[in-house]
Amino acid sequence: MLPNKKYENIERFLNKEMSPSEQVEFQQELDKDKGLAKGLALYQDLPKHLEGAQGSLAFNEELKIAERKYKEQKATKTGSKRNFFVIAAIILALLLSIFAWQQFSNNNKSTEIPADIPIASLWEGTAQPSANIQRSGVKEEDIAKYQNAYKLYDLGNYTEALTTLGSIASESDIYSETLLLKGVIEYQNQEYGSSIHSFDTYLTLENIEDLALWYQSLAYVQNKQNEAARKNLQKIIDNDYDKANEAKILIKQL
Repeated sequence: MLPNKKYENIERFLNKEMSPSEQVEFQQELDKDKGLAKGLALYQDLPKHLEGAQGSLAFNEELKIAERKYKEQKATKTGSKRNFFVIAAIILALLLSIFAWQQFSNNNKSTEIPADIPIASLWEGTAQPSANIQRSGVKEEDIAKYQNAYKLYDLGNYTEALTTLGSIASESDIYSETLLLKGVIEYQNQEYGSSIHSFDTYLTLENIEDLALWYQSLAYVQNKQNEAARKNLQKIIDNDYDKANEAKILIKQL
């Protein structure tokens, strides 16, 4: 999930609301931030998706009109037999077109989830790790490092955030929280293998597993480890965790 500021910059860039210097800075950021580049591509593809949706609506409306005419002809028994058969033929052709399209779609389903789906859809709305840790007995230095790393993550400075988290020792009282945040940032930075490892380590330390299992499932999908993703998703479903409904949808696509 991109920080809100980055979405605002994407909109300003596409709407040509940036100054020349801002455009240069944004282009430089695009070269460094793959997540931002994917976000921009998603925005640019929106008109195509909308055109496809409008086409589907128009097709459905055409089918409804033909069906209504067919029922009117059948009920009143008016008009020539030729008109009756023409309308029936239109309906049959439309139904055959729908069937053919469904067969084509089913036969061409990819075994992989498109790379933008977990980030743009499944990742969106997932609860994020806590920005603040308030617990007695924790070193103030570690809390300060964690909070600074979270701020860097929120600004999209993933590499710096990971470096800061790396300075928190495994003996720290907030090491498990550090691992959870680290795994999330590595995912955002498209370091899926490292993200999976961070969540694995977290799961050996904590009994609260639902959020980590979901995050790790998405990382497995991105890393093309679908079987491992299925195991995590099934565990989420079996335990009726918060993401059980989303897990049911995703597991069907693997």
